[in-house]
Amino acid sequence: MEAVGYPPESVLQDAAQRQLLSYLYSCDLLLVIDNIDNLVDGFNLLAEILEATSKVKILATSHHQLNLSAESIFMLDGLDYPQEGGQENANLFSAVQLFSEGATHTVPDYAPKPGDLEHIAHICRQVQGMPLAIVLAANWTLRLSLSEIDNEISLMISRYSATQVKDHLASTIRWDNEYIMRSDEPG
Repeated sequence: MEAVGYPPESVLQDAAQRQLLSYLYSCDLLLVIDNIDNLVDGFNLLAEILEATSKVKILATSHHQLNLSAESIFMLDGLDYPQEGGQENANLFSAVQLFSEGATHTVPDYAPKPGDLEHIAHICRQVQGMPLAIVLAANWTLRLSLSEIDNEISLMISRYSATQVKDHLASTIRWDNEYIMRSDEPG
């Protein structure tokens, strides 16, 4: 590329980075980055952005600390869900309410029966109240009964190693993709 007068890739990246930093220097903004763990080489750039200007704030979600000097950490938990044996008031918990709302979007006439709350509460416990996992599980009500959803999540969790189970959300998404793939297979 250099032979035809085109600068090397590193020069282009450096120029683009300088241009970005120059632009951000005059901005007053909040930069939101979800799942920053996917930006393999992005941490250095974030540090440079934070050093270049005090007007830019970064809100990033991550499974790990970034170890940046300007970092403040806020630990997020899942929604509240009923503990074992607490099904009598299960519909008062936000995780159970989210499941019911999600199921209603999938099956418009969905209404949980009193016996269903035990399964919904158990589903919410298994995914530790994680909203995305709850919404995904609620979407399965179109094809599966609550008992089947509950059993599938239990099976999915038992199939993966203890390390993988720590991240119920990732395991649930993996199961959802596997289920969709199985559903699309002929016969």
